Amino acid sequence: MIQDEAVSKALSAEAVNRLFKQYDVKARIERELKKDLPKVLQSQAGNAASVAENLAKTIAADILKSSAFQTVWRGIISTAHSEAVKGIRAKGPVQLNKRGEVTLDITELLTDLKDRLASSGLDSLKNGKVPSGLGKVVLYKNSQLGNVKTAVETLDVLFWVLPWLTVLLLILGTLAAINKGGAVIGVSVGIIILMIGLALALKGVLYHYINPINNATNHTAAIVVANHVQGALNRVNVGMIILSAIAIVSALVAGPYMWAASMHASISLPERKRRKHPEGEPSFRPGFFSRFAWPLRIGGLCAAILLMLYLPWANAAQVVVISLVFALYLAAIEILR
Repeated sequence: MIQDEAVSKALSAEAVNRLFKQYDVKARIERELKKDLPKVLQSQAGNAASVAENLAKTIAADILKSSAFQTVWRGIISTAHSEAVKGIRAKGPVQLNKRGEVTLDITELLTDLKDRLASSGLDSLKNGKVPSGLGKVVLYKNSQLGNVKTAVETLDVLFWVLPWLTVLLLILGTLAAINKGGAVIGVSVGIIILMIGLALALKGVLYHYINPINNATNHTAAIVVANHVQGALNRVNVGMIILSAIAIVSALVAGPYMWAASMHASISLPERKRRKHPEGEPSFRPGFFSRFAWPLRIGGLCAAILLMLYLPWANAAQVVVISLVFALYLAAIEILR
């Protein structure tokens, strides 16, 4: 995420502001310049200090883009994430204080930035050490953070119970229905409506937490981060909608419409065999795929839903592959029944 210009800009500005405030860098630069500048030019010392601040932000951005820092940053993020999850689930420590603030440690960035500035001519920073607390960046604050543990534990249970319960009810309800095609269409439409509602809810959550951020730079960066975090959820939503749409098409193709029967007759291998050998028609018995077409369709839909929900690292390729395999699976049933 820090390769994104908005995030890099916000983090660079935050690092520089903290470092300059801690070491009073602007005032130091102004004092040093005023010693050497003629009185006529001493008024320009403040401008030089501002230039130094802008230079520091450029240096910080370069640090963020470097491969060395990228490696360090991935370690920071991975550790912060795993420790936060452990802490919320009471399995280990977490950087969470009594005020409900979740923090991220950017001491490595501040130290590297200080050393770069020192090597650029700010000798007064050479022997300084970045205080341990200066690198603590508050990611977010929530006065009700104490309830997070209970919520996460509940969601952990629901993440496994709800999909399987949904699949079980889908199987039982559809198989018990007289009009199985209508039942599949109804369930699929319900899933589409639910996914659209969830997508709107995610947008609402995003607005609720991002809108109060007044700083324009931080606001833009927060949107980038939030969209990145919600990206997997959005892709799963889209995948579920695609699966449901395919299931609706499959139910319509299954009949009992005249155009569906005509289409089935043209692609079905058993139907073609019957037309080629009409003498064997009296003894014709429906094959496996004809007798179990609906259980196979419903089972395929359930399997596709579970794969979409449980496969890690949901991405566009995963959504496309699952949807394509599901569509080919349904087409195969129509060809073989």
